[in-house]
Amino acid sequence: MASNELRAQWTNCRSGIRSGPNPLFFGAFGAARTARPLTYRVSKGSLDGGWDYPNIWMAPLRLTVSFILGLWLYRVHDRIKMPKIGLLFLSIILVVSFQMPKFSNAGALDWNGLYDAACVLFLTPLIILCGAHSNAGTGMIRLCKFSGRLSYPLYITHIVFVYVLAGYAWTRHPGTAVTIFWIFIVLPVAIAVAWFFLKFFDEPVRAWLTRRYGLKRTNSNVASK
Repeated sequence: MASNELRAQWTNCRSGIRSGPNPLFFGAFGAARTARPLTYRVSKGSLDGGWDYPNIWMAPLRLTVSFILGLWLYRVHDRIKMPKIGLLFLSIILVVSFQMPKFSNAGALDWNGLYDAACVLFLTPLIILCGAHSNAGTGMIRLCKFSGRLSYPLYITHIVFVYVLAGYAWTRHPGTAVTIFWIFIVLPVAIAVAWFFLKFFDEPVRAWLTRRYGLKRTNSNVASK
């Protein structure tokens, strides 16, 4: 859940609108729009949802939170002074946050739901802000650009491997060592499949769309001027 929200927040941050309402508007609207349903999901122990009909209302909630946070980050990222932590250290923080185990309840308090909400509402926006203010070397920049190009194909194709691995775990009940072994086998395979679709579908299709529509739009704009 947190990884999906991070990617969506960063995507909206990069493609934010330069003109529009004051950043406080986005913050106030986002808080009013998401406070009650978000509180309800936190009480259930997870922000994951929207996959089936009883929880279908979670789908627009997840979209709304990511969209509004992304626009807000775009509007304020150059106004807030953040430390230059460095992209490598921020990546380590992300990996650690994704690998945290599920927390147990403490009476009526659900720590796992609170952790999910803290990651979505505070940790990932802070990571994006710190990353926007951090410097990076040539190698890190190339890695970030490649990761960015790979992110959408990987997001679309990885779910197949998740279901296959989950089905194997549910039906065969392997030990921890065997599960970890297959995770390390599936991970590079999933990245290779995403790279294949990037090079032979995503980039060629986008290049064709650019030639077919982008250049025509540019020429028409120049002609109109």
